[in-house]
Amino acid sequence: IVLYAACTALEYSLGPDRLTPQRVELPEDLGLLVAAANILIPGAVSFGLILPLLTDHEKLEGELELSNTNVRVLTRQLRNQKQMLKVERGLAYTLIRNVFPQSIAEELLDMFESVAHG
Repeated sequence: IVLYAACTALEYSLGPDRLTPQRVELPEDLGLLVAAANILIPGAVSFGLILPLLTDHEKLEGELELSNTNVRVLTRQLRNQKQMLKVERGLAYTLIRNVFPQSIAEELLDMFESVAHG
Protein backbone atom coordinates (compact mmCIF):
# COMPACT_ATOMS: atom_id res chain seq x y z
CA ILE A 1 0.00 0.00 0.00
CA VAL A 2 2.85 2.37 0.84
CA LEU A 3 4.60 1.58 -2.45
CA TYR A 4 1.38 2.15 -4.39
CA ALA A 5 0.83 5.47 -2.62
CA ALA A 6 4.42 6.53 -3.35
CA CYS A 7 4.06 5.63 -7.02
CA THR A 8 0.76 7.49 -7.25
CA ALA A 9 2.26 10.60 -5.63
CA LEU A 10 5.30 10.43 -7.92
CA GLU A 11 3.10 10.03 -11.00
CA TYR A 12 0.93 12.96 -9.92
CA SER A 13 3.97 15.18 -9.34
CA LEU A 14 5.75 14.25 -12.59
CA GLY A 15 2.69 13.92 -14.76
CA PRO A 16 1.12 10.71 -16.08
CA ASP A 17 3.02 10.74 -19.37
CA ARG A 18 6.45 10.61 -17.68
CA LEU A 19 6.02 7.71 -15.25
CA THR A 20 3.46 5.49 -17.00
CA PRO A 21 4.75 3.74 -20.10
CA GLN A 22 3.26 5.14 -23.29
CA ARG A 23 2.59 3.33 -26.53
CA VAL A 24 5.59 3.60 -28.83
CA GLU A 25 5.91 2.33 -32.38
CA LEU A 26 8.94 0.06 -32.71
CA PRO A 27 10.77 -0.60 -35.95
CA GLU A 28 9.91 -4.01 -37.40
CA ASP A 29 13.38 -5.49 -36.75
CA LEU A 30 13.33 -4.33 -33.15
CA GLY A 31 9.75 -5.60 -32.76
CA LEU A 32 10.84 -9.06 -33.92
CA LEU A 33 13.77 -8.96 -31.51
CA VAL A 34 11.52 -7.95 -28.59
CA ALA A 35 8.97 -10.65 -29.51
CA ALA A 36 11.72 -13.27 -29.70
CA ALA A 37 13.10 -12.13 -26.35
CA ASN A 38 9.60 -12.29 -24.82
CA ILE A 39 9.31 -15.87 -26.03
CA LEU A 40 12.83 -17.19 -25.38
CA ILE A 41 13.86 -15.51 -22.12
CA PRO A 42 10.96 -16.79 -19.95
CA GLY A 43 11.42 -20.27 -21.44
CA ALA A 44 15.15 -20.23 -20.79
CA VAL A 45 14.66 -19.00 -17.23
CA SER A 46 11.99 -21.67 -16.62
CA PHE A 47 14.23 -24.35 -18.10
CA GLY A 48 17.16 -23.17 -16.01
CA LEU A 49 15.07 -23.33 -12.84
CA ILE A 50 13.31 -26.61 -13.59
CA LEU A 51 16.30 -28.63 -14.84
CA PRO A 52 18.01 -28.85 -11.41
CA LEU A 53 14.69 -29.80 -9.86
CA LEU A 54 14.22 -32.62 -12.37
CA THR A 55 17.78 -33.82 -11.80
CA ASP A 56 17.25 -33.83 -8.03
CA HIS A 57 13.91 -35.60 -8.50
CA GLU A 58 15.52 -38.39 -10.53
CA LYS A 59 18.30 -38.74 -7.95
CA LEU A 60 15.82 -38.88 -5.06
CA GLU A 61 13.61 -41.30 -6.96
CA GLY A 62 16.60 -43.64 -7.36
CA GLU A 63 17.41 -43.36 -3.66
CA LEU A 64 13.77 -44.08 -2.79
CA GLU A 65 13.78 -47.20 -4.95
CA LEU A 66 16.99 -48.35 -3.25
CA SER A 67 15.43 -47.72 0.16
CA ASN A 68 12.32 -49.67 -0.83
CA THR A 69 14.50 -52.58 -1.93
CA ASN A 70 16.35 -52.47 1.41
CA VAL A 71 13.04 -52.43 3.28
CA ARG A 72 11.84 -55.49 1.35
CA VAL A 73 15.10 -57.35 2.07
CA LEU A 74 15.02 -56.45 5.77
CA THR A 75 11.34 -57.41 6.04
CA ARG A 76 12.09 -60.79 4.48
CA GLN A 77 15.03 -61.31 6.88
CA LEU A 78 12.87 -60.34 9.87
CA ARG A 79 10.14 -62.75 8.78
CA ASN A 80 12.74 -65.54 8.42
CA GLN A 81 14.21 -64.75 11.84
CA LYS A 82 10.76 -64.82 13.44
CA GLN A 83 10.12 -68.20 11.87
CA MET A 84 13.51 -69.49 13.07
CA LEU A 85 12.80 -68.14 16.57
CA LYS A 86 9.46 -69.92 16.63
CA VAL A 87 11.11 -73.22 15.63
CA GLU A 88 13.98 -72.75 18.12
CA ARG A 89 11.55 -71.90 20.92
CA GLY A 90 9.52 -75.02 20.16
CA LEU A 91 12.68 -77.15 20.16
CA ALA A 92 13.89 -75.60 23.42
CA TYR A 93 10.52 -76.23 25.11
CA THR A 94 10.50 -79.82 23.86
CA LEU A 95 14.08 -80.35 25.04
CA ILE A 96 13.34 -78.94 28.50
CA ARG A 97 10.20 -81.05 28.86
CA ASN A 98 12.04 -84.21 27.77
CA VAL A 99 15.18 -83.71 29.88
CA PHE A 100 13.84 -82.36 33.19
CA PRO A 101 11.09 -83.66 35.44
CA GLN A 102 7.72 -82.02 34.80
CA SER A 103 7.74 -79.73 37.87
CA ILE A 104 11.23 -78.40 37.13
CA ALA A 105 10.44 -78.09 33.40
CA GLU A 106 7.33 -76.00 34.16
CA GLU A 107 9.33 -73.72 36.49
CA LEU A 108 12.08 -73.28 33.88
CA LEU A 109 9.56 -72.51 31.15
CA ASP A 110 7.75 -70.01 33.39
CA MET A 111 11.08 -68.36 34.20
CA PHE A 112 11.97 -68.15 30.49
CA GLU A 113 8.58 -66.62 29.70
CA SER A 114 8.91 -64.04 32.48
CA VAL A 115 12.40 -63.05 31.27
CA ALA A 116 11.27 -62.95 27.64
CA HIS A 117 8.28 -60.68 28.38
CA GLY A 118 10.21 -58.27 30.55
